[in-house]
Amino acid sequence: MEALFTTSIDLFPHTVHVRVFWDRIEIKAPLFRMEIPFSDVEGINSVERIPWYVGRGIEPYLHNRTLYIIDRRKNCVEIRKSTGFWRRLVLSVKQPDLLIEAVKRHSGRGWIL
Repeated sequence: MEALFTTSIDLFPHTVHVRVFWDRIEIKAPLFRMEIPFSDVEGINSVERIPWYVGRGIEPYLHNRTLYIIDRRKNCVEIRKSTGFWRRLVLSVKQPDLLIEAVKRHSGRGWIL
């Protein structure tokens, strides 16, 4: 199936791909692949700054069930989920505004904040 929108996160020496399909968001890293159906998305928004203690790379924080996939500390996208272990994903994609717009448009739920 062809992705409707694709962007990436550069984590040297690997790249994490974030794709939006008609029914889901897919995050594909070298060691794992995560699919988030639009029905599980509670909200998506832009995050200007992330906490100072979050470094670069793929960082899980179990105490608040947040997974950070970060290559820079500004202009990140936060995806909040209603199911699964990871309830919050923070991604520092190259085109954050376009990712948010694509999810809102293709999910049919433009009200997601």
